[in-house]
Amino acid sequence: MPSPISIQLYTVRNLIEKNGYKPVIQQIADAGYVGVETAGVPQGTTPADFAKFLKDLGLQVSSGHYPLPVGDKEKEVIETATALGCKRLIGGFWENEFKTAAAIKETAAKFNAAAKACAKHGMTWGVHNHWWEFLKVEGRYAYEILLDHCDPALFLEVDIYWAQTAGADPAAELKKIGKRAPVLHIKDGPCVIGQPMTAVGDGKVNVPAAIKAAGSNAEWLIIELDECATDMMEAVRKSYRYLTTQGLARGKQ
Repeated sequence: MPSPISIQLYTVRNLIEKNGYKPVIQQIADAGYVGVETAGVPQGTTPADFAKFLKDLGLQVSSGHYPLPVGDKEKEVIETATALGCKRLIGGFWENEFKTAAAIKETAAKFNAAAKACAKHGMTWGVHNHWWEFLKVEGRYAYEILLDHCDPALFLEVDIYWAQTAGADPAAELKKIGKRAPVLHIKDGPCVIGQPMTAVGDGKVNVPAAIKAAGSNAEWLIIELDECATDMMEAVRKSYRYLTTQGLARGKQ
């Protein structure tokens, strides 16, 4: 059976800012999405109320993006994730943290601290990549060096678009990563940094190959479009239709 389809709510951030979160997420539910990946909690609500709103729409929380749950942030992050029923917490760092092997080792230590904090509460910590984790450092991809130094419980949320934009083959890398990539970010477009993305299926990414390579390891397929060359909500619907009609993902409808 294909994996269920979710959407990173960062995708519709501008629509939420303009129209409020309720009508926008209602449209996502109506489109057939099984879940959402949160990126904070919308203004004007609380984590508990937001969780109830999602549940009433029949939407699961597949995962969420958070600051590292360490130091002063630990209590806030864990309490928010708990209220949302979120077990997979995800974050990332910027390019400088992956430029050298020494920098990557320091980055891994920070992620390990986050993973340890999550584990205390029955949660897991994952790393979302951009293009720089798929650039070569001392002859290897930066993400490979990162995993060498990370707690085995830490997972990757592989963004197949950024992997390909960096010059890697997402399908080949997903075969290597295996079960350590239980969630994927699915996006499409020209694979050029700085250019807007497209609805999934309209760009250069070989999405079917990547999803096939991930196989049953991918428990969720999560649409994320940072920017889009067309109307964003139509791209959200079109991405859903492409993945579900091609048998690549499972929706509610």
